[in-house]
Amino acid sequence: MFKYLIILALTTYIAQAQAQSATIGFYNVENLFDTIPSLIYEDEFTPKGRKAWTSDRYQNKMNNIAKVIDQMSCDVIGLCEVENEGVIRDLVQRLKTDYTYIHITSSDRRGLDLTLLYKADIFVPSHQYLITSPYREPMAIDGKLFGEDVTIVICHMPSRLNSRVVFDRSFSALTRWHDKVYDPKRSLILMGDFNWSTTEKSIKKLSLSRDDYYAMLTQLDNPVGRKFRDAGSYLYDGMWYLYDNILIDRRLSNGATSTVLQCGIYLKPFLLFESYKDRHNINSTYYKGRHNGGYSDHLPIFITLKI
Repeated sequence: MFKYLIILALTTYIAQAQAQSATIGFYNVENLFDTIPSLIYEDEFTPKGRKAWTSDRYQNKMNNIAKVIDQMSCDVIGLCEVENEGVIRDLVQRLKTDYTYIHITSSDRRGLDLTLLYKADIFVPSHQYLITSPYREPMAIDGKLFGEDVTIVICHMPSRLNSRVVFDRSFSALTRWHDKVYDPKRSLILMGDFNWSTTEKSIKKLSLSRDDYYAMLTQLDNPVGRKFRDAGSYLYDGMWYLYDNILIDRRLSNGATSTVLQCGIYLKPFLLFESYKDRHNINSTYYKGRHNGGYSDHLPIFITLKI
């Protein structure tokens, strides 16, 4: 009888090991800055700066972002608009979830960096670096997600306040990275704040230089955009835009190595507020130039894969 119990336990274990799920998220945390003046760039997030960024405001912001990340319960989550590694250390200490992090200081003129939080028993990184770009370098991380070889790229593309030339050059840099550095044997997970819809021609220019990359790009699933056509992660002048997105390689979406279980824009009542005549706005840190004490001016997004 004991022998059969062992066999049953092993069978159950193997079945569980063969069907694991992983939730991948992304969150633009809207200027997660500390209160210490920078010696490199003009820092408005200081007690005497234009934002009057005090310790109390910083602590409140930290608690808010930690609350969102804990509730999302992602296995891997990319963040953008992080000032430095010290800020990430403060954030990790507040999180109830046990995360390890990867952070690389970028050359962004406003001090905006990228970070990856991950659970070390699910994602095992092997190499990380910034992708050469004239503006806001994307961050690439090679590793294994439940044993599957993947490359995770986190982007924060130039906003529409910049010229179209700046925007196009940033995407061209990503294309060059793919041609010269990216290992096509790895499944690609591309996430970030693109600041444009994924239907824009500049985003499609990622596929200009190689036909096989074009084939792969057209097969990249866009579950958030497909499922939520009338919603968005960013609100501007009363209009919703899906600027934040997670694009996954066809090898991760066609059932060969995994399937998509669910995806969406993470939305809770506390992430919105009513500002005028029942009109909802994102509960951001600043609203119309004034400190609002909220979370971020973007909503987080996620996708869950069965691997």
